[in-house]
Amino acid sequence: MNLFETIKRRYGIYSSCLELLNRQERKRVRFIVLLQVFFTGVDVVAVGLVAVLGALMVTGIQSQSPGNRISQILELLKLDQFSFQTQIALLAVLTASLLVIKTLMTMVFFRKQVFFLTRVSARISKLMVSRILSTPYLQLQKKSIFNYVYAISSGIASVTNGVIGTSISLFSDLILLFALIISLFVVDPLMGLLSTSFFGFTSLIIYRLQSQKARKYGHEFYGINIKGEKALNDVLNTQKEMMVKSRLGTFEKSIHDNRDTVADIQANMTFIPAVPRYLLDLVLVVGGVVICGVQFIMNDARLAFATLSVFLVASSRMLPALVRIQQGLVILRSSVATAEPFLSLNSELPEIDKDRLNVRTFGGEIEDFVGSIDLKDVDFTYGTSGFALQSVTLGISENSFCAIAGPSGAGKTTLVDLMLGIVEPSSGTAEISGMRASKALSRYSGAIAYLPQDAQIIEGTIRDNVILGFNQEEITDVMIWQALEAAQLSDLVKSLPDQLDARVGMRGVGLSGGQKQRLAIARAIVTKPKILFLDEATSSLDTETEEAVTDALHRLKGKITLVVIAHRLSTIKNADKVMEKF
Repeated sequence: MNLFETIKRRYGIYSSCLELLNRQERKRVRFIVLLQVFFTGVDVVAVGLVAVLGALMVTGIQSQSPGNRISQILELLKLDQFSFQTQIALLAVLTASLLVIKTLMTMVFFRKQVFFLTRVSARISKLMVSRILSTPYLQLQKKSIFNYVYAISSGIASVTNGVIGTSISLFSDLILLFALIISLFVVDPLMGLLSTSFFGFTSLIIYRLQSQKARKYGHEFYGINIKGEKALNDVLNTQKEMMVKSRLGTFEKSIHDNRDTVADIQANMTFIPAVPRYLLDLVLVVGGVVICGVQFIMNDARLAFATLSVFLVASSRMLPALVRIQQGLVILRSSVATAEPFLSLNSELPEIDKDRLNVRTFGGEIEDFVGSIDLKDVDFTYGTSGFALQSVTLGISENSFCAIAGPSGAGKTTLVDLMLGIVEPSSGTAEISGMRASKALSRYSGAIAYLPQDAQIIEGTIRDNVILGFNQEEITDVMIWQALEAAQLSDLVKSLPDQLDARVGMRGVGLSGGQKQRLAIARAIVTKPKILFLDEATSSLDTETEEAVTDALHRLKGKITLVVIAHRLSTIKNADKVMEKF
């Protein structure tokens, strides 16, 4: 990649980061920048006063009169009428006051800047969460869950604190640096030239050595971190299988190696920004000795001392600024690398679909909802892989029982996804209650329920799991117990000391496979839906429990619309309609 393409790519990244800010936030950034320029002016004035103070002290020691320039400054400051000792004292107090006030104000506004950036991070994070949750199901499945987790945490931090925050600090320090360099040239061109040469040459070498490594470590950190999180998730989800195969140690070694690599990368990312401080300290010592020698050789003691005083004070401000600039450039380089995955995801996600996120209050009864399902000439394809379903037309009347059977890969789950409105047909229409299926989902909260084969049990109480997505004001304990009774789980819950408040471990630890599935069934039917979709819902149950649950489902026949995917004939033997070809 040539220099022009590199600059163009980086400019594109910076622009993308700034575009994430709203109008008010951009105004705030401009205000912060102007404030930093003001603080820079205070620094320059303080450095100038040190030069005046140094020159005045030398002339006083030598019992000489101040030069014309010093006299003009004293006159401007209304100090020309005071005695020498008073002038020295007032200049010292004024200089110290300026530096102290500037430091305190900088600290206060830095705190405000930090809070500003964290609030920007929170706003963007919330916006990203909304966009992710409202993204169409199939598009969402194209990326790993860890890409989304990274985006709303580390990715956003890289954009706000890493790119935007660092850029603000860099701009401030660069303004300060240039202002101090100009001041040095005004006081003594030779000193300005030597200072610029020493610090500039050293900084350039350091940056060239650091920048490539910073970008490299930034990319490696993102990739390796995602890989480690995925490995940990894989072993936790397949722990039983790996125990049986005696392969937990394989995952352990993989995760340990990953953590060691991440630790090494983090150490390098922490060490690299610290290098300039030590090198620039060395340059300050060498530069001070050289400039001191040159000044005392070429000028009289008064001018040499004043010039050296300015150099030392200016360097005390320049050196931290140079260190921060070097560190900022390295952080910016690595942040650009870690921000790219977030910016890429941000450009791919659609805007927020408010209908998908609209939460309607659950009222218990929905008068105008009709539990009918209609598909007309529906085609569906996954990208360019050919039709998964083609020319499907079917009608399921209200309160009927429709069973969907067929071999694996026949498209049963895809057909149910289309009926539910989770995915949209490539052509044709899928309707529930006479309207587009996805619209019916958002409009009629609780009227439609879905129970997948691999229903997830969350870490929390029995109540939390049953009312998942609703609050306790909407779903009463009476409704929960009715659902548990229908799912043949009420006796177990009543036997627990805390009953509905009994805690369930992550992924249902502490419950058998059948108990977890019955808990999921209770969740599906707690809102007393008018349409219930079940995808192999009884596959994890023992024969006796399956019969009890199937009997409970059969008792719902004629009261609600049932759509069941099943392989076992016992589950669908009383179906009004069985679909095997579609």
